[in-house]
Amino acid sequence: MTTLEKRAFQALNTEQNIWIAERSYHRYNGRREHSCIHAKKTSLSGDDYIFKQYYDNGEKIVEEKLYGTLSEHDGYGVLTVSQTKGGKGIAYTLRFWDSTKHCGILTFADKGELKCELHIYESEIKKYVPGTRYPCEEDYDRVCLLREKHEVFKHECLNNVNNDSKTHSSGRVASLYVRVKCVFHSCVISRQYVLC
Repeated sequence: MTTLEKRAFQALNTEQNIWIAERSYHRYNGRREHSCIHAKKTSLSGDDYIFKQYYDNGEKIVEEKLYGTLSEHDGYGVLTVSQTKGGKGIAYTLRFWDSTKHCGILTFADKGELKCELHIYESEIKKYVPGTRYPCEEDYDRVCLLREKHEVFKHECLNNVNNDSKTHSSGRVASLYVRVKCVFHSCVISRQYVLC
């Protein structure tokens, strides 16, 4: 494992939820924007990362099992994410990581356009005060060259995660949650895949 892959490994190697606080794009389910997007590690061994990703699509909480492979490209650590192990996926590049603030910037290409996301550990995002700047937000501005910023995290998202413990297995890769709280706003990537 290279030094850059180790840095990406360090960023992913947590038992905490990792939240998307802001990003440069929108994702919708009809008129409802996806929200409360977060990931939870299932396993991380060598270059292989398995995790579950959750988001509120405006009607329910969606849970997806996803597979990632760590690599290095152009001087950055890269996580390629797919819905099947070893399948074709989307390459996320770790452009910046702060090991003290536990936050970082991921980018990916979508139809030739660079998309940016600000990711933060749950322990840090709990400290966020609305109206102030997120940890690593200045780094987002620098790395993403002042691209648009859409806030996709609300503190209500934490309540939703903490209060909702019932899952409904569908027998497929993705499972569904019962949504407990109100509707929030946010979500993430999709092509042939529905990532959040």
